[in-house]
Amino acid sequence: MALPYPTLPGDVDRAVADDLAVVLRLLEHLENVTGDRRTLADQLVHRYSSLSAGLEQVVFPAFKEHAAVDDAMSAQHSAKERLAVIEAAEPGEAEFEQALLRLIEGTRLHAAEIEGDLLPALRASGANLRALGDEYLAARRRAPSHAHPDAPVSPGASKIVAAVTSVIDGLLDRSSGRVDRLATDASGLLDQDAQRVVDAFAGLQPRPLDTLTPDEAREQPTFRNVVSVAAPDPVERRTIAGVPTVLFRPAGVETVLPVVVFAHGGGGVVGTAANTSAQALCDQLDCLVVSVDYRLAPEHPFPAGHDDVRAVLEWVLASAGEIDGDPARVVAAGESMGANLAASAAAGLGLAAQLLITPLTTATQNTPSMDDSADAALLDRPTLDWFLTHFFADPADALDPRFALLEAPAEMLAAMPPTHVVTAERDPLRDQGELFAARLAEAGVPTTLSRYTGVPHAFFGLGADVQASVQAQLDAAGVLRPYLGA
Repeated sequence: MALPYPTLPGDVDRAVADDLAVVLRLLEHLENVTGDRRTLADQLVHRYSSLSAGLEQVVFPAFKEHAAVDDAMSAQHSAKERLAVIEAAEPGEAEFEQALLRLIEGTRLHAAEIEGDLLPALRASGANLRALGDEYLAARRRAPSHAHPDAPVSPGASKIVAAVTSVIDGLLDRSSGRVDRLATDASGLLDQDAQRVVDAFAGLQPRPLDTLTPDEAREQPTFRNVVSVAAPDPVERRTIAGVPTVLFRPAGVETVLPVVVFAHGGGGVVGTAANTSAQALCDQLDCLVVSVDYRLAPEHPFPAGHDDVRAVLEWVLASAGEIDGDPARVVAAGESMGANLAASAAAGLGLAAQLLITPLTTATQNTPSMDDSADAALLDRPTLDWFLTHFFADPADALDPRFALLEAPAEMLAAMPPTHVVTAERDPLRDQGELFAARLAEAGVPTTLSRYTGVPHAFFGLGADVQASVQAQLDAAGVLRPYLGA
């Protein structure tokens, strides 16, 4: 569900809308009787509990007077009572199904009231939405993970009770194994390969990134911890144009090679240049891959990463011979935020081609995939906004055309090289990647697009564990080879 007005990363109304979108999508799965309903119910309780903490401790108190606040508080209490029943009962039991039906009806009305009335009123009040967003995120971090309908709802008492109950809830979740289920995708929308990998990843008990600091997030496990893809074996690490890079070379090839300059994913906040996607491109294309270890936010906010990728691309075009590369056959490539960096840097350089894997091309949230994949594993809507909040020192920078590629001027898009775009069905970024491909084609850029069904964001580098990953790598290589003279 999108708000009827634009927001910026970190705004409190945007954060509330993200959480509501996740809750509504989980309810939709449960209503449609799809996927693992016990796990979906556990995820719903966990999400709704953190949403309630943020509303009760930050959003509702921000109103000195508003007629709808009392009604919203009452709706919150009713929802907690129904969530407690859903926790105690099992799917299929009368108590579970009756509580679920009442919760679905009440939450849809509650969400419409919050997004249609309360949040617009909060924005119109002149409140500092970014400061409230920080407070909202802090409230969610200390929120309990279970429904507590008898807990006080006044802001001060809620904070105290949450601090105690969240610790107890966490211990219960770990002892019961519930925590293993909170990070998986229980929708039933992934294919078997992807589901197996996501379930294994959830078993590592990763914490939601949107509850962590950037340093904590960098210590979290990734998909690479659960798949059989060999660790990348870079030939060398080299500083190019003042930027650290990792070089991958195909085994047994001793000739001047085409060059792929690659920018890894991770929202511009986490991630590494020693990347399985970069290794896959080297293997599939028999090319030299220069993977850019660009500066990360929040220590180095936008446009630091964009500047680093551009500097490396310009150096490769001028001096690729120093690394046995061919400056006439250079491709820009990137994944997720890295695709944004690569595409922005590629404009106007006369490259042979570019490859954009599950690209992030806008900070807006008004596409269908932002709703139908709001709850997707690894990258859901709250996590996406967490990345963007840290990526920009000034939230208004999200409107800069170097980042906001989907809204960039047509002349900027027309200056981009032939492009292949890869999207994943179960990914909130799916539609913005496909819309960007359409804009490139409208601007006269030769553009191809491949969507892969049943897979999540970050599937491309999973290799043999996920057949769609293998197919996407082969397809991308097949598109790029003609541009590389091979």
